[in-house]
Amino acid sequence: MNTLKKTIATAAAVFSAVCLMACGGSSTSSTAASEDVWSGSWQDSTGQRATMDITAADSGYDVVITWSSSSTEATVWTLSAESTDDSTLSYTGKCATNEYGSDGTVSAETVVYEDGSGTLTLSDGVITVTGDDELASCTFEKVE
Repeated sequence: MNTLKKTIATAAAVFSAVCLMACGGSSTSSTAASEDVWSGSWQDSTGQRATMDITAADSGYDVVITWSSSSTEATVWTLSAESTDDSTLSYTGKCATNEYGSDGTVSAETVVYEDGSGTLTLSDGVITVTGDDELASCTFEKVE
């Protein structure tokens, strides 16, 4: 089961990198701290159907959360986040439902909203999402 989780997390990280490039995000940073506790792949603590990939960017972090509802559809949140203190990131961004073709590329995207906002709070190795959308109260643990 751990191998399956790692495979899914790796696939999600690749997908997130592609999504960040397509959305104009950045995967490098000159301002990220050397002790970056945020960057990396995270797994939904409860249902384990969602993944979150956080990448240091020029002015904070790029965050992509993917909730797979089937092999051909996923809800994807593309967020920009900035640190407000050592344990909190404040984010804004959009949510879209993506449909995938048999080759794994996005065949259709339906934007659900573009004005989402909230916070990611890190405590005891767990990120809790607080916000005005369906992400509120989701928790994520880092994938090792």
